[in-house]
Amino acid sequence: MNRIIIIGNGFDLAHGLKTRYEDFINWYFDEWVQKLRVCHKHRESDELCEYVSKNNHWYNVLYKNYNIITKQPDGKGLIYAIKDNPYFDYKQSRFLERITKCIEKNNWVDIEKEYYNLLSLDFESSDNDSIAKLNNELAFLKSQLIAYLNSIEKEFINDSIVKG
Repeated sequence: MNRIIIIGNGFDLAHGLKTRYEDFINWYFDEWVQKLRVCHKHRESDELCEYVSKNNHWYNVLYKNYNIITKQPDGKGLIYAIKDNPYFDYKQSRFLERITKCIEKNNWVDIEKEYYNLLSLDFESSDNDSIAKLNNELAFLKSQLIAYLNSIEKEFINDSIVKG
């Protein structure tokens, strides 16, 4: 007899894999710390956010304000530290902003739903530029999610799990 076994939602979490969208977004911000610690420019950005140091290079900022040799700041900690500081600018795209607000408010996020809601708003207002920008942001986010899941696979999935 042939059987199909469908593994549903929660199987990955039950096995300790950090595969929630919140885990992914935290990883994305932590990756920014890594980028900024080797950045010798005042400005660094991608499709979802932008970091600007008004008076110094990021490399110097991280070494002066955080002891990144002995304690690695996390991405959220860096954002909170620079958000209200007059020497820095930090900007998120409205897509990333909705995602992070959902995580803060609900402790989870449905990224597809947030994308759909923004797309609907832009479609109603016939804002083709915003639609194109939103689609680029989603494509970038998907590429980052693939990188994240690959890192999870390398870190957590080994022969002992697969062979049981």
